[in-house]
Amino acid sequence: MNKLTIGIISALALAGTMPAKAQFKLVNPVPQNIQSTGFAQLPQYVNIKTSNNRDNSFAVAALKNGIRVESNAKYTITLGIKGDKCVKAYAKHLPKKAEGYWLSINDKSAIIIGNDEEGLFYGVQTFLGSIAKGKLETGTVADWPDVDFRGTVEGFYGTPWSHQARLSQIAFYGRNKMNTYIYGPKDDPYHRDQWRKPYPTEEGNRIKELNEVAKKNGVNFYWAIHPGVDIKWNNEDRDNLINKLEMMYALGIRSFAVFFDDIWGEGAKADKQAELLNYVDNNFINR
Repeated sequence: MNKLTIGIISALALAGTMPAKAQFKLVNPVPQNIQSTGFAQLPQYVNIKTSNNRDNSFAVAALKNGIRVESNAKYTITLGIKGDKCVKAYAKHLPKKAEGYWLSINDKSAIIIGNDEEGLFYGVQTFLGSIAKGKLETGTVADWPDVDFRGTVEGFYGTPWSHQARLSQIAFYGRNKMNTYIYGPKDDPYHRDQWRKPYPTEEGNRIKELNEVAKKNGVNFYWAIHPGVDIKWNNEDRDNLINKLEMMYALGIRSFAVFFDDIWGEGAKADKQAELLNYVDNNFINR
């Protein structure tokens, strides 16, 4: 028997004795701290326990969408954020980081506690990600993000993403613990070339839906405007900008950006840009 054959047989024998690949390490991004204690049977149904003030939590909704729930199921998952009575006993385990969470799983129950609503949502995503292969790994996970803003800017030239592509992107961000999406495609005319004009009703409703879906996925939706191509540094255009921001506010948008990239001439004057943004701050943000 040659050395190559012996090597293959030895590798196969070793593989047969190796434990199953850890489910926690299938989660993306891999959590900061994992303490695995083994595997248990994945329950067919779970019972969710939470405080009353979490009834409208997008984290709880995400768990209900990802696993079968029965009120009389023997396996219980308890969810809450720091301060909720149902998870008070576990707050000492929380990492002292914004959006951090702690997750504990055994063969009879699981606990998910977050420092805030976003942290709880990320704990839910880790739980759902860890059972994606049909196994239940037991142990604890402590996790938190290293970067405050995680996501993308749709700010390129050319054909913008379709509405369905954006919805798919936002769902992807939620699953992978990204929290930021900035909407600013250069070829959306109501973002740039016709920035003064309101969106037609149908297009405005699509942006409203993106924002609402983003909230359900723990993503902060920023709507950006790009007025620098032809802006006039006068009261009329300052008010045009405020009016457009007010229109987007009426659609439910609460995070905004003003872009001055890829421009020249009058629009590129930094002192005028600063004056305009101070005007926006005083007459829109603060008000």
